Amino acid sequence: GEWYARSKLLLMTSHYEGLPMVLIEAQANGLACAAFDIDTGPSDIIVNDEVGLLIDPNLDDKIAAENIFTYYEQLSSKNSIAANENSLRYSLQPIIDKWLRILHV
Repeated sequence: GEWYARSKLLLMTSHYEGLPMVLIEAQANGLACAAFDIDTGPSDIIVNDEVGLLIDPNLDDKIAAENIFTYYEQLSSKNSIAANENSLRYSLQPIIDKWLRILHV
Protein backbone atom coordinates (compact mmCIF):
# COMPACT_ATOMS: atom_id res chain seq x y z
CA GLY A 1 0.00 0.00 0.00
CA GLU A 2 2.86 2.37 0.73
CA TRP A 3 4.15 2.19 -2.85
CA TYR A 4 0.69 2.65 -4.32
CA ALA A 5 0.12 5.72 -2.13
CA ARG A 6 3.30 7.30 -3.50
CA SER A 7 2.48 6.47 -7.12
CA LYS A 8 0.32 7.96 -9.85
CA LEU A 9 0.41 5.20 -12.49
CA LEU A 10 1.16 1.48 -12.63
CA LEU A 11 2.90 0.44 -15.83
CA MET A 12 2.71 -3.28 -16.64
CA THR A 13 5.09 -4.25 -19.43
CA SER A 14 4.24 -7.94 -19.75
CA HIS A 15 3.63 -9.39 -23.19
CA TYR A 16 2.00 -12.54 -21.77
CA GLU A 17 -0.54 -12.62 -18.94
CA GLY A 18 -3.48 -14.53 -17.58
CA LEU A 19 -5.52 -12.44 -15.17
CA PRO A 20 -3.07 -9.77 -13.98
CA MET A 21 -4.07 -9.34 -10.34
CA VAL A 22 -1.57 -6.49 -9.99
CA LEU A 23 -3.81 -4.32 -12.21
CA ILE A 24 -6.84 -5.00 -10.01
CA GLU A 25 -4.82 -4.34 -6.86
CA ALA A 26 -3.42 -1.09 -8.25
CA GLN A 27 -6.87 0.11 -9.28
CA ALA A 28 -8.26 -0.79 -5.84
CA ASN A 29 -5.60 1.56 -4.49
CA GLY A 30 -6.70 4.33 -6.86
CA LEU A 31 -3.98 3.98 -9.49
CA ALA A 32 -4.62 4.27 -13.18
CA CYS A 33 -2.83 1.52 -15.10
CA ALA A 34 -1.08 1.32 -18.43
CA ALA A 35 -0.39 -2.05 -20.06
CA PHE A 36 0.16 -3.58 -23.45
CA ASP A 37 -3.06 -4.63 -25.16
CA ILE A 38 -2.08 -8.28 -25.46
CA ASP A 39 -4.42 -11.19 -26.22
CA THR A 40 -5.51 -11.84 -22.63
CA GLY A 41 -5.47 -10.00 -19.37
CA PRO A 42 -5.13 -6.23 -19.43
CA SER A 43 -8.08 -5.52 -21.71
CA ASP A 44 -10.30 -7.54 -19.36
CA ILE A 45 -9.46 -5.14 -16.54
CA ILE A 46 -8.52 -1.80 -18.08
CA VAL A 47 -11.26 0.25 -19.69
CA ASN A 48 -9.12 2.12 -22.22
CA ASP A 49 -8.96 5.89 -21.71
CA GLU A 50 -11.36 5.68 -18.77
CA VAL A 51 -9.43 3.88 -16.04
CA GLY A 52 -6.19 3.22 -17.82
CA LEU A 53 -4.31 3.02 -21.05
CA LEU A 54 -4.02 0.02 -23.36
CA ILE A 55 -0.91 0.28 -25.50
CA ASP A 56 -0.64 -1.31 -28.93
CA PRO A 57 2.15 -3.90 -28.49
CA ASN A 58 3.22 -3.36 -32.11
CA LEU A 59 4.09 0.29 -31.61
CA ASP A 60 7.65 1.49 -31.88
CA ASP A 61 9.13 1.75 -28.35
CA LYS A 62 9.60 5.52 -28.65
CA ILE A 63 5.99 6.09 -29.72
CA ALA A 64 4.69 3.78 -26.97
CA ALA A 65 6.77 5.71 -24.40
CA GLU A 66 5.41 9.03 -25.71
CA ASN A 67 1.84 7.72 -25.42
CA ILE A 68 2.46 6.61 -21.85
CA PHE A 69 4.04 9.93 -20.92
CA THR A 70 1.16 11.90 -22.48
CA TYR A 71 -1.36 9.78 -20.57
CA TYR A 72 0.63 10.22 -17.34
CA GLU A 73 0.71 14.00 -17.75
CA GLN A 74 -3.10 14.11 -18.10
CA LEU A 75 -3.94 11.98 -15.05
CA SER A 76 -6.16 13.57 -12.43
CA SER A 77 -8.10 12.59 -9.32
CA LYS A 78 -10.96 11.65 -11.68
CA ASN A 79 -8.82 8.79 -13.01
CA SER A 80 -8.04 7.63 -9.48
CA ILE A 81 -11.72 7.51 -8.54
CA ALA A 82 -12.64 5.70 -11.77
CA ALA A 83 -9.86 3.15 -11.27
CA ASN A 84 -11.02 2.40 -7.74
CA GLU A 85 -14.65 2.04 -8.85
CA ASN A 86 -13.61 -0.27 -11.71
CA SER A 87 -11.76 -2.56 -9.30
CA LEU A 88 -15.03 -3.21 -7.46
CA ARG A 89 -16.07 -5.50 -10.34
CA TYR A 90 -13.56 -7.95 -8.87
CA SER A 91 -14.63 -7.72 -5.25
CA LEU A 92 -16.02 -10.78 -3.51
CA GLN A 93 -19.78 -10.35 -3.97
CA PRO A 94 -19.78 -9.73 -7.75
CA ILE A 95 -17.55 -12.79 -8.22
CA ILE A 96 -19.82 -14.96 -6.05
CA ASP A 97 -22.84 -13.74 -8.02
CA LYS A 98 -21.17 -14.66 -11.32
CA TRP A 99 -20.34 -18.16 -10.08
CA LEU A 100 -23.89 -18.67 -8.85
CA ARG A 101 -25.22 -17.70 -12.30
CA ILE A 102 -22.75 -20.03 -14.02
CA LEU A 103 -23.73 -22.91 -11.71
CA HIS A 104 -27.44 -22.04 -12.02
CA VAL A 105 -27.80 -21.88 -8.24
